[in-house]
Order: sequence, then structure tokens, then C-alpha cells
Amino acid sequence: RLTQTGRWRSVFAFTSFCSTLLQPDYASAQSTRQIVVSSTIQAAVDEAQPGDVIVVPSGVYRESVTISKNNLTIRGGAAAVLDGAGLAATVGIRVAPTAPAARLAGFALSGLTIRNYRVTGVLLLRTDDYRLEHSVYEHNGEYGPFPIFSTRGLIANNHVSGSNDAGIYIGRSSDAIITNNVVTDCTSGIQIENSQRIVIARNLVRDNSLGIVSLVIPGSTGSPTSDVSIASNRALANNRPNPVT
Repeated sequence: RLTQTGRWRSVFAFTSFCSTLLQPDYASAQSTRQIVVSSTIQAAVDEAQPGDVIVVPSGVYRESVTISKNNLTIRGGAAAVLDGAGLAATVGIRVAPTAPAARLAGFALSGLTIRNYRVTGVLLLRTDDYRLEHSVYEHNGEYGPFPIFSTRGLIANNHVSGSNDAGIYIGRSSDAIITNNVVTDCTSGIQIENSQRIVIARNLVRDNSLGIVSLVIPGSTGSPTSDVSIASNRALANNRPNPVT
């Protein structure tokens, strides 16, 4: 039987092990070009081939981006802003295969500010081996990062605020790490639903209605929530009134 110290050591050993497994294999990518955005991010995505890195210069981009190609990386700084204010689109970046039963292999987002989308900042659907890092998500209607039916993911070093459902959400997914994020002013800071083998560690979750939630959706089909490790987070003052009740 593990002592309390042993449990913590096991969690962090597992986190380190998973981080190693989640390193993308860029050496095997089909292309290694850098494409600098000159008009829209979507135009750069359309030009890209698997393995390409799309570099987003500083500026405000009023568009919704759809990605259905394997192993693309989008990279920029916080001054590269994807802004959904006034758009009909509900999602900032949608990553999903075109065929209903297919899966997408590899996606990375590093940097950017993604704000003001009516539903979701970044939606990942049936995507494996993803990384969402070093980005800012502000005032997206329901969610910031939102992987669903996805596996082998890392969500790290992001700032998320102002979502009316969950700042960071993982649903019907498996094998993911959520670490070193700051989540504030959301209904739920971090929420896990019907997912397996998830590590939530070293995040700051404060001033939300709820801090960190791991649950099973009542009446849902599919695999239940299991093997969720919640360790060494700071959860502070998560008693904000819930604006959506």
C-alpha cells in the first residue's frame, strides 16, 4: 500500500513519463517548411503540407481556422490575436479529420491569443498526439481548449479566462496531461468528462465558480471517467457566483 508521499511520487513519475511519450516525432514528418502568414491563417493552412510550421506574425486576425491535415504546427506570440468578435463562426480553430470515422495524427499550437468566439477557442475532434501550449484564451463563450474523442495530448502553460462552461475541458478522451496553466473567471476551471488516464498537475485555478471537476455525464454511453490524477494544483477562491444557472 502506498503512503501519501509514495502516491505523490507515483503521480509525478507518471507525469514525466507521459511528457516523454507525448513528444512529437518531427523527424518523421513529411515536410519541415515554415510558412509565414501574409494574409490569413487559413490561407497558410491551405498551403501547408503535413509537418509544416505556420508562423503567425503580430496582428489581429478576424477569421475562423479549419485544419484537417496531419501534423501541422501553428506558432506565434501573444500579440498574434485570433479574434471572433462579430463573426458568425463559433470556433477559433477547429482541428478534425474530414471523414466522420477518420482520425487526425498530430497538431501543435504554441502562442497566440484566441478570444471572443461564441463557443470555443480551440476544438480538437478525433485528434491524436496534440499539444496546446503558451497561448491566451479570453472570453470564449463556453470553452478555451476543448479536446473531444482525442488521445495523447498536452495542454500546458496557457492562460484561460472568461468562459461560461469550462476554461479547459477534456471529454470522451484519454491519455492527456494538463499542467502549468492559469485558469480564472470561468464557471468550471478545469473539467474532465468520461475520460481516462488524465493528469492534472501544477495548475493555478482561481476565482471560478468551480475549481477542478472530474465526472461522468449522467445517462451517457461509452467509457466512464477513470484514472484521473489531480495533484499539486493551487485552487483558490473558486466561489464566484455561477452566471449560467
